[in-house]
Order: sequence, then C-alpha cells, then structure tokens
Amino acid sequence: MSAGEGAKPDHVRGICDIVDCDGVACHAFRDAGGEVYVEVCDEHVSSFDGFDSDYERVEHDSPYREPARVGTHDCGGTLHVYDVPTKEDDDGDAEHRVCTDCGYALLIRGGEDGINVEYSLGNGSG
Repeated sequence: MSAGEGAKPDHVRGICDIVDCDGVACHAFRDAGGEVYVEVCDEHVSSFDGFDSDYERVEHDSPYREPARVGTHDCGGTLHVYDVPTKEDDDGDAEHRVCTDCGYALLIRGGEDGINVEYSLGNGSG
C-alpha cells in the first residue's frame, strides 16, 4: 500500500490504496483481524483473490472517514457520499460516491480546467 506510517491511506482521497495507482476506489476489503482496511479500484480487485491472507470483501466503512450523506443507489444498494480533501487544501472540495453493494463509484474533483469526473462501474452493475 502507498500509505506510509502515520499517513492517511489513499482511500481517504477516493483512490486505490495499491502502490501508486490512481484508479477510483470501488471495492473495500478488511483482514480477518479487523486491523487492515483497504479500498481498491476495479483493476486491482482481482489481486485479492490471489492473496495468501484472510481478506474479506466488506462495505465501504472506512475507519478514516464518515460519509457526508447516505442514499440509495439505482441497484438497490447503499450509496455513500464522502467529502474528499484535495492535495492543495483540506476543505473537501472533491467528492467520492460509492455503492456499498455493486462497486459503482464516482470521484468528482474541481480544478482549474473545470470539474473532472472519474468513475468505475465495478462488477458491471450500477
């Protein structure tokens, strides 16, 4: 994972926790002991099938952030909306929307060039 000792993991910013990946985080995993929680993009989700560990897929329930809003996604799952701090400041002018069930996710960031929207349809649902 790219998060260093004492640093917040990448999923706080709505991106994949694996190495230097900047994909939108759409799947969440926690180890059997409940000590390690990671969020990964759709590309890296298959890596967890091959890990020799006790990671299990879980809902997006990050210990590092609380949803700003919770709603219902089109698939019938729960849609969590998180405010995301940007690298420039920590005012939360970005937003990460993720379904706890199907893996749908959006990362919406404002910038000098307007609004940038990145997305993942997860496992094809959404």
